[in-house]
Amino acid sequence: MSVAAACLAVFGLSTITLWSAIPLGFALHLPALLIAGAASAGAIVGGMAGALLGERLRSGPLASLLERAQTAASSRARRLIAKFGVIGLGLLSPAVTGSVIAALLGRALGMSLRPLLIWLSVGVLVWASVLTMVSYWGIDAIF
Repeated sequence: MSVAAACLAVFGLSTITLWSAIPLGFALHLPALLIAGAASAGAIVGGMAGALLGERLRSGPLASLLERAQTAASSRARRLIAKFGVIGLGLLSPAVTGSVIAALLGRALGMSLRPLLIWLSVGVLVWASVLTMVSYWGIDAIF
């Protein structure tokens, strides 16, 4: 497999999850910097897509369903968002839920688009770097 195809595979998988994309990059024998870059770019693009989809869900045909779900199930989520805000969501969610779900949740809860995407991008860059380094050192220690 060529390096470009391997980077594209890491990029595509990281739009869904960083946890699987980074080991895939190592399995495809990519350098660590390419893995971190492709995974970061993919997760950021996934977050942007999630934010746009979240906006459409808020104003689209599912608005009443989303409103009922917010009032019933999101009291805990709203408390966490009130406590930690967009910064907490952006920094923690790439490792916990993934950037797509975090962006959907943030937009569904009415967070502003620009700060949400900025903090999601910062969180993705941090977590992609951390997970790539841990994976690299773990593989290096094993072999």
